[in-house]
Amino acid sequence: MKEKIVKVAPFIIFVVLLACTFGAWKSTQNLVDMETRQNFHQEVQVIKHWMQDRLNLYLPMALSMRIFLESSDNVTASEWSSYIQRLKLIDKYPATSSLTYIEWDRSRGENAYIVKYVEPPSVLSENGEIIGTNVALDQTKLELFNSVRDEDPTSTGRVTLIATPKKGFEIILPVYQKGPNPVTVGERRAALKGFIQVEFAGNRLFQDIFDVVDSTNLSFEVYQGQPDNGNLLYEQGLDYLANNQNYKPMITTHDTFEFNSQTWYLLASTKPNFKLTPSQEKLPPIILGSGIVTSFIFLGTYLYMKKQNQTPS
Repeated sequence: MKEKIVKVAPFIIFVVLLACTFGAWKSTQNLVDMETRQNFHQEVQVIKHWMQDRLNLYLPMALSMRIFLESSDNVTASEWSSYIQRLKLIDKYPATSSLTYIEWDRSRGENAYIVKYVEPPSVLSENGEIIGTNVALDQTKLELFNSVRDEDPTSTGRVTLIATPKKGFEIILPVYQKGPNPVTVGERRAALKGFIQVEFAGNRLFQDIFDVVDSTNLSFEVYQGQPDNGNLLYEQGLDYLANNQNYKPMITTHDTFEFNSQTWYLLASTKPNFKLTPSQEKLPPIILGSGIVTSFIFLGTYLYMKKQNQTPS
């Protein structure tokens, strides 16, 4: 019995060595996959936090405009322009396309929201004569502005898409007459003075954010609300789809972040050129190959020594 065990033991050891080799290879492969996914998610988190921080930097600018308008019974065009230029709001917040004050002209009726001031002046040259335009003539905009009017005045503002998807978004804030903060909906309607409308160029804002991180191997989509084309604000790195429509990303994730009490979505995926690092690619096959070679060396050595012992002297 002992002789049988002695004869079989080396082969059992050989099988165990092979099993350990494949186990080590599989474990290493899993660790590499885990590390790759972890690095991917860390990069997405960096993008998300940069985005959230950058967006939140723009809210105080919009609020300062509202406070300025509410601090006076009548702000003139020169005072408006001087305030913006003196604080260099356009320069400090380069993703800002325009700052517009829309006044409620009570003398023209309940639905008379008139564009009164616009900065910078280049907006006027690009869009013709918009001063004096009644934005409430558009039923959709009328409903939007009335909804903003009735909101809590301490809120940071309504975020909405501008015209078409991917172009950008805007923040709209109600401006009330000088005096105590209105509390009820009726008080807000009675105290309404007008609206601040801050428009942002989505491409400029998000590009500044995505440039912070090397995202050449990843693609991103940013949505205001649920991920669908109607809510798409920005996309980067999806040009590869033109020639790789059947490509399935190695890793895909979607994350959410809060901006202005709203949930925005960030979708991220690996691109076809996404690859492991050289060490990640080489380590699993090195472990597998070295383990198999070691196992066969052990078996070959045993068989050789056994043959040598059996050869007559």
